Amino acid sequence: MSGPRFAPLTYATMSAEQQAVVDQVSKGPEKKIENSMNLWLRSPGLALPLGKLSEFVRFGGVIPNSLKELVICVVARHWTAQYPWSAHYGMAAEEGISTAVLDQIAVGKVPDSLSKDERRVYDFARALLAGGEVDEAVFKPVHDQFGDAGTVELVGLVGNYTLVCMNKNVDMVPPKPGKAPRLLPLN
Repeated sequence: MSGPRFAPLTYATMSAEQQAVVDQVSKGPEKKIENSMNLWLRSPGLALPLGKLSEFVRFGGVIPNSLKELVICVVARHWTAQYPWSAHYGMAAEEGISTAVLDQIAVGKVPDSLSKDERRVYDFARALLAGGEVDEAVFKPVHDQFGDAGTVELVGLVGNYTLVCMNKNVDMVPPKPGKAPRLLPLN
């Protein structure tokens, strides 16, 4: 991987429409424009709603942060997306997800020490990623715990990070330096 295909934008080189998106998104919880936005800003009409979606699924809703980070790592592993994996590996560990669990996910294994809550969202995310269907045995525990809103938010989290991972892979964004193991292709 040689590096991003889309040169980083600077505020000074952006169009007025791109600058307006940056101004609005930078008022959110992250207060910065992350490199997903660098790609999305190529289409400002797409960038603003995607930025709002990303902000909500990451910082809002009813799913606890630790479970969100676990799901993001599951999605990154599915897509072999180095940047999201490297960025969220440490965040997941900081939120209490065991590095042993994360390391098993990295090599494509079903983790053997997930808590009941972790197992619910792990199974749900994997079912969505495997074929888009979630059978009743996987759906019911998630719905019982998180209700209608949380279940839909979990679908949104998987969908949003699928888009993030696809964008990172198309843009060839290298992993962040750190302790996350590099993801190898699974097949």
